[in-house]
Amino acid sequence: MSSKEILQVKKNYKSTKALETRKSFWRNQENRINAEEEFCKLLQLTGTEKILDVGCGYGDMLGYIKAKYTKTTLVGIDNSENMIKTARSKYNNIAFEVADVQKLPFKDKTFDVVIAKHMLYHVTNIKKAFKEIHRVLKPEGRLIISLNTLSSKSRANIEKYKQEIEKTSRYKLVQTVTRINTENYPKYYDSQDFKILKEFKNYSYTVMNNAKPLTEYISTFREFFIPTPSENDWKQIIGKIRKKIDIEIKKKGPLEEVRGFGIILFKKNDYQGGK
Repeated sequence: MSSKEILQVKKNYKSTKALETRKSFWRNQENRINAEEEFCKLLQLTGTEKILDVGCGYGDMLGYIKAKYTKTTLVGIDNSENMIKTARSKYNNIAFEVADVQKLPFKDKTFDVVIAKHMLYHVTNIKKAFKEIHRVLKPEGRLIISLNTLSSKSRANIEKYKQEIEKTSRYKLVQTVTRINTENYPKYYDSQDFKILKEFKNYSYTVMNNAKPLTEYISTFREFFIPTPSENDWKQIIGKIRKKIDIEIKKKGPLEEVRGFGIILFKKNDYQGGK
């Protein structure tokens, strides 16, 4: 992903509306797990850790941890000023700042745990991000990440109709999921830096009897296209997509959307010459 594409996607996070629409789409899925709860289970927190959440959004992961482990020291960073502004307004007992995971404003060996929840595919240089996380982790500190799967069934309808927009318009789709996922993530980090402790995958699904939920979800990706479609163009594009989804449901019956994602827990390796 180029710097231009990263900046384009960043526009999508200037408002919390698009992200909240996408989160609400998945909220009522069958077989859905609580990701925050699963993170805490895998980390086996004692409640005394110093934790950094990179790409924290509006701070809900850290808010969940603080409610369960009140003595933890928590820091959240995000490169979206609006996200950080929202996080600060929601959680005044957690430190938040605007920063980039590729250049963390912290000293070496500062944190016991680093969290990267569904954010690495937005980073320009993912390998550099892993190096920075390694640098700020204490010896034997832990990194926990979550990524989407690249399964052909996962997010099949969403990806199909995003591709449809690209094929039938002058706008180029910025790819994110194909960059780093549960299948290819090992190529982005140095095995000398981290050891995998645990891996976990979950598949959940939702059934749609009408076009509205899927159309609303896809409509949030306007800024994932280059150049950004005008409001009028986007309205027309989404209108056409909705008609196609309606036709598909009438022909085939309700659509099932599967979401696959994985959680990977690492331990920092310390080796001669490393930080």
